[in-house]
Amino acid sequence: RGERALRSFDEELVSDVVDEMVGRGTDFHFNTEVVKIQKDDMKYVVELSNGEILKVDQVFNTAGRNGNHTELNLDGIGVENDEFEVFVDGYMRTNVPNIYAIGDIAKSGVDKIIPTGTYQGRYVAGLLSGTETEEISYPAIAAVTFTSPRIAKVGVQPVNATKAMEVRSGDYSKWITYYRNHEKALVKSVIGEDGVVLGGTVMALEAEEVINYFVNAINNHDTREKLQKIIYSYPSYGSDMPDFV
Repeated sequence: RGERALRSFDEELVSDVVDEMVGRGTDFHFNTEVVKIQKDDMKYVVELSNGEILKVDQVFNTAGRNGNHTELNLDGIGVENDEFEVFVDGYMRTNVPNIYAIGDIAKSGVDKIIPTGTYQGRYVAGLLSGTETEEISYPAIAAVTFTSPRIAKVGVQPVNATKAMEVRSGDYSKWITYYRNHEKALVKSVIGEDGVVLGGTVMALEAEEVINYFVNAINNHDTREKLQKIIYSYPSYGSDMPDFV
């Protein structure tokens, strides 16, 4: 519907992802949306709001999903919710003290992805067993889009970096780690004044693995100096981390 794809990811890297996919035969249609789908023999006729007509073999709706909490009669027991989410406090607790909500239906303020739902589930289990007593707090959370190539991000993104932060950007496509797989690889990192790693965004065939090194660095408050003293196995995705920062 918008002017570009994956609006929450780095615009430059997303543009490269789109170019790569277009080069392999993918067509993108921007500033439009589907208004009608009709079956035509073994094909589907898709009408777009800009007047375009597409005839295709299959149609997938990948716009996301809503939780089915509206089927639980939460209003009947007084649990506050809206069309999309259940309201929770810092303990993942609803306004009814013995009822908790986690994952996609919880209005928690973090990305609604499987790892956060799992993390919240463990946290609530800890509350109930007594091993957790404080409000939930979150470590660095990575988000990945499994396009081809993939794109991943965590922490402070380049577009949000302040003047006091350093943004590093590099094309690692010719580095052996990526070149051996004939893949394009772009990496951006955000470094704080004190050299601490604050964020990263990656476009690569294995971006979901590369971004985990940034996750660890952010959670450990690692500095550039510390990371450059680590010797990883080579060639591996970890071995390039000291150069990313």
